[in-house]
Amino acid sequence: MKNISKKVLVGAVAFALVLPASFTFSQGASAASPVKGGNLTILRGDLESSLTPSIPPDNAGIWVVEEIFDTLLLPAQDAKSLKPSLATSWSASKDGLTWTFKLRAGVKFSDGKPMTSKDVKFS
Repeated sequence: MKNISKKVLVGAVAFALVLPASFTFSQGASAASPVKGGNLTILRGDLESSLTPSIPPDNAGIWVVEEIFDTLLLPAQDAKSLKPSLATSWSASKDGLTWTFKLRAGVKFSDGKPMTSKDVKFS
C-alpha cells in the first residue's frame, strides 16, 4: 500500500474533485413565468449603518435603498438632469427656497394606503 504510484493518486484526486461537479450541472434552472410575491435576497459583504433614503452610506448602500424606496425624482440617463418618478413635475420659487412637486396619482404603499403630500413632507 505504501507504493501507490503518482498517476493513481493524481487520478483518484481528480476523480474526487470532478464527481461532485457533475451533479450540479444536471440541476440547472428552468425558465418559468414570473410569479407575483416572494422574497428578494441580496447578499452583501458589509452591513448598512443606515437605510435612510436621503443619506445612503456608500455606493453599495444606494443599491439597497433603491430596491426598498421610491423617490420623487431620478437621475436622467445623462446624469446631468432629473426625470420624474413619484413626482410628475416640479418647480422652484423665484428665490429657490421653496420647491413644489406634483405627485403621481394612484401611488400606494405596500399596505394599500394611498401616498399623500403629508407622507412626502414627513419623509
